[in-house]
Amino acid sequence: MRRDGFTIIEVLIYSALLAIFLGATFAFISSILGTTDTLLERNELIANQEFVERKLSWIVAGATNVVAPIANSSSSRLQISVVSSTLNPSIFTFASATGEIILKTGSMASASITNNRVKVKNFWIQNFSNNQSTSTLKISLSLESSIYPNLVSTSTFFYALSQ
Repeated sequence: MRRDGFTIIEVLIYSALLAIFLGATFAFISSILGTTDTLLERNELIANQEFVERKLSWIVAGATNVVAPIANSSSSRLQISVVSSTLNPSIFTFASATGEIILKTGSMASASITNNRVKVKNFWIQNFSNNQSTSTLKISLSLESSIYPNLVSTSTFFYALSQ
């Protein structure tokens, strides 16, 4: 007597092979999606860092005087007098409670120059002055992803100003 079909052992073996294949496929796709999210967050960190650097360079390029921090001191607040009356004074402030950098120029309203996808961990300005004619600013900036706290971007900028 001949029987058509599969035995229970064959069905179990094929089911186990199918489960292994589907599990490996799911793990692979999950890994790809996780890597994509991490890359997007890393790019967001870099974009914010570059934006802050451009704003600093823009304001420092027209600087006539560093008001705060005073010579040979440091602070989380940078106040610069600039040539343009509409931008004078320009103030960068680290709001540690919200994790953002606030820029206020002239009579304009204050605005955050970092977005809500990153948190500013550190914004520290040191003003080095050897005499009354030059100042060197050392600005340390550290940003962290709001979604992936292990993604951190740290940079240091130096600006030499004639006063």
